[in-house]
Amino acid sequence: MEKDLTESIGKEAAALSLVEIGLGSFLHSFKIPFAGHLLSINQIVILSRSSFKLKSSQSPLKISLIAALLKSLSPAGKKLTPMLALAAQGLLFSLGITLLGINYLGLIFAVLLSSLWAFIQPILFILLLFGKTTIEVADYFIHEFEKVIPHTDKIIIWIVALLIIIKFLMTFVLSIVVIKMSDAKFENYQNFLILKIKERKSSPTSAAWMALRDLFNPLFILTFVLTLLFFVYSNASFAQTIWALLRPMAIGYVFFYVIRVYPIEKLSGYFKRKGFHQFSKSLEVAINAVKKNKKHY
Repeated sequence: MEKDLTESIGKEAAALSLVEIGLGSFLHSFKIPFAGHLLSINQIVILSRSSFKLKSSQSPLKISLIAALLKSLSPAGKKLTPMLALAAQGLLFSLGITLLGINYLGLIFAVLLSSLWAFIQPILFILLLFGKTTIEVADYFIHEFEKVIPHTDKIIIWIVALLIIIKFLMTFVLSIVVIKMSDAKFENYQNFLILKIKERKSSPTSAAWMALRDLFNPLFILTFVLTLLFFVYSNASFAQTIWALLRPMAIGYVFFYVIRVYPIEKLSGYFKRKGFHQFSKSLEVAINAVKKNKKHY
């Protein structure tokens, strides 16, 4: 049974990874709004079916970790932030069904926890890059907006809360539908996202240039501009302003570059040497499945 579960986890992870590569590349190539949340919903829906099908509270985490590693094979779009999202959402989903069980109550908790991550990750990532300056910038501009629109902070909280509720309800309903879906229909759903949705053709570019493109996402640019305005209006010194702006750019660039140049195939052997034999086997199954499928493109 353990061997069968290991193989199943590898196949499920490969399917999730291929959907992420196909659907993710499509969404990012055509600049579809809320692409991250759409991918988040898709992952949670697939994990919901997998957890009920495999009867394992740990399978969503293992599937998500392997899919996160395989995300580095994506031909287009970002890499580091989607990999973090896949891993974190898998962890939160597994936590939910571990605490309350593989049942509908546990599913509600798991979906709620994992749905929140797509809202939390951008904030944490910006905090990591810009540090406490982010809080100072946010506080400054909220205070300025409140001069024009009273209770701006409460309005922002209500908008975010509404978006969280809408996403949770949508994800939970879709999860129930997919759980009850026949194997044949679910396979057709996955095959459509894997084989039919393809990214636009583009000429190969260097890892250094792609890492630079990864860095300049809309949220980073917005934070960069707001931080610049904050230091200008606060009469900060030139040296302080340059350091506050260049430091997060350098840190972000190194993260994105490393994730693009590190060979994913070496990780299977690494996990095997560290004693994670089952995880290593599942990763090998997933890598082979992804490579086999990519030949059909």
